[in-house]
Amino acid sequence: MTARVRKFPWREEFRVSTLSFVGWGVAFLIGKSTRLRVVGYEHVEEMRRRYGGVLCIGWHGRVFLPIYFFRGQGVCAIISLSRDGEFLDRIFKRFGGISIRGSTNRDGLQALRSAVRLLRQGVTLTFTPDGPRGPARQVQLGTLYLAQLSQKPIVPCGSAAHPAKFLSSWDEFMIPFPFSQAVITFGEPLWVPRDTPPEQLPYLAGKVKQALDEMNTLAEAGARGEW
Repeated sequence: MTARVRKFPWREEFRVSTLSFVGWGVAFLIGKSTRLRVVGYEHVEEMRRRYGGVLCIGWHGRVFLPIYFFRGQGVCAIISLSRDGEFLDRIFKRFGGISIRGSTNRDGLQALRSAVRLLRQGVTLTFTPDGPRGPARQVQLGTLYLAQLSQKPIVPCGSAAHPAKFLSSWDEFMIPFPFSQAVITFGEPLWVPRDTPPEQLPYLAGKVKQALDEMNTLAEAGARGEW
């Protein structure tokens, strides 16, 4: 929803547009074919009822299933201005999502302000705390700033599929095989108090990481049929 957008020469624009359309089609067909189970979504629904906006977070490499699950619900996401971000942004929009282009680091102040405003307005914001470039499965402090400034809850999300393909990218991006067993898990909400001093934020980031890892471990066990 920020004004900044990525501009490409016409040939590159054609390539990005074509690949994103194909990517959306493949993602839709794979998502449609999976035997998807969702556990703990009542946490998101309860937070929506009680507090309006809610911040749903998951690791960058596990966004495939949540993007499909949240299709048509008008959720919002912060998506980077990188080339990969442009590709993901177009797929996300085809699934009915709303994007904020930018990041939550010092260079992304406008994106951070837009995200806080939307959370206060009651939007469900999806966010990858280790994106857009990692390190993988490490919570960056932008997640904590969002929750602290907006005073909205964080709901950790995990996802897994079996069988699945893991790309050789920095985030080991997971793509479920067609007709795989898939699981999405949502955990107990976490809060960042408004008066939290800066020196305590890394500790809270560790707690958020622990919750995310637990949700993904639970999802992986469910996808393997262990519960």
